Amino acid sequence: RADSGERIASFNAHMLGMILAWLAMTEGVLAWATWERGAGLSHANTKTAHAGFNLLGIAFATWGLVSIFRNHAVKGIPPLYSAHSWLGVFAVSMVALAALGGVACFLLGNLLGISAEVRKAMLPWHRMAAVMGYFAGLLAMLMGIQEKQGWTDCADGGARCTDKTLLGLMALATAALGAAVAARLAADSEAKRRDAKESKRLLA
Repeated sequence: RADSGERIASFNAHMLGMILAWLAMTEGVLAWATWERGAGLSHANTKTAHAGFNLLGIAFATWGLVSIFRNHAVKGIPPLYSAHSWLGVFAVSMVALAALGGVACFLLGNLLGISAEVRKAMLPWHRMAAVMGYFAGLLAMLMGIQEKQGWTDCADGGARCTDKTLLGLMALATAALGAAVAARLAADSEAKRRDAKESKRLLA
């Protein structure tokens, strides 16, 4: 507890919240490629899963952000002092914006009376915000891991120890996740392009 008696939010709650957020958002980002076009799930069910995983991710991210703001406030650390924090807030903001637009236009579009033309026009912007926010979030996580590694002191006073090694492995895993998602999205985009080209050929 701090001198004021206020409970200090654990820094680890921030890390856990953001990790869980981006794992959930990974499922959301890949839902169309892996569930609908890959596993054959219906479009309606995939849309629900896509929205559900992304909203779950935003809930975890909110918990993570609230935790670190409370942690810094009680410890007297200024908020948003690092590039990591700036990029993290940008990433969550972009994902939240994409989610808000997605729910309004695509999940509740018919209920709200949004026309098909408007939804079609909004789709590339929705995708851009979501993908930009997702990968910006992974970059922010890598920057956060680097900061955490720099703050970690080894018991023997050296530069290498188990804690630093685990953080380095976490960074590699984060980068590998980003590469895997990018590769899957690129493969799905190419498959859709080929399908469209084949359809045009057959209709010619």
